[in-house]
Amino acid sequence: ASRYCATLHCLESGGSIAVAALAEDFSAMRFGKKLALQVMDDASGAPYVSHKAMKEAISRAVRELRLYQARLQQTDLGWKDDGTSCSTTDMRLPTPAELSEMEARVTAFDEELFAIVDDDLFRILAHAQDCETLFSARLARLQGGLVRAGLLMEEAQLQRLETLMPAAQGDKPSLCQRVLEFRICAAPVDAFRAQQSLAVEYNAAVEVANQHAQYLELNVAGFRKLLKRHEKQIPQPFRSRPGPFLGFHRLLSHPCRPLLD
Repeated sequence: ASRYCATLHCLESGGSIAVAALAEDFSAMRFGKKLALQVMDDASGAPYVSHKAMKEAISRAVRELRLYQARLQQTDLGWKDDGTSCSTTDMRLPTPAELSEMEARVTAFDEELFAIVDDDLFRILAHAQDCETLFSARLARLQGGLVRAGLLMEEAQLQRLETLMPAAQGDKPSLCQRVLEFRICAAPVDAFRAQQSLAVEYNAAVEVANQHAQYLELNVAGFRKLLKRHEKQIPQPFRSRPGPFLGFHRLLSHPCRPLLD
């Protein structure tokens, strides 16, 4: 009964759904081009959201749903107001078994879509975690270089310096500044080279972080666009999973995400 009501609602609002579908198709086309360019530019072999495969899976489910809706409409038109059949040899009324089979096919196509979603999420999350492990090591090396150059100090170092220089206690930024000035005065050439090398390494780390954040955000945008389209075109009774499906948000909320921030 719930599927019947949902289908009738879709039939009644077919015009607005068609307009919304056209607008979403245009938006998806632009995203598809953006994704294709990103994939071509990325030589790392990183996995991306299966935009084409997901679109095709949604289209298959929608086509089957429309066939079901058309057959269901024949059921409504095949009966007179007094409850008697008005079917002719030109219009064979669908049987309950046929309608049930068509409903099952819509749901099966929907399951195919989410199988693609699950596989994409697994591969993209695994790749993101591997990249962030390497990025953590890069940050650790950068921090070690900053400490050795006197540009970054650990708490234990500051406490020892405050013991040696009581006049500077309570003003840690000033203390760090004075130590750095001493280092530069003692070996200006070495200090310059160290800072120049650290600046290059820092800029490289920022570039890696920006590219990784862009990678995550692009995939999230792909999931969001296609699953929003799915939610609008496939009524709830035909979905293989309850909506809205927000599992892809893990790409922006997994434990390593604060590392990029």
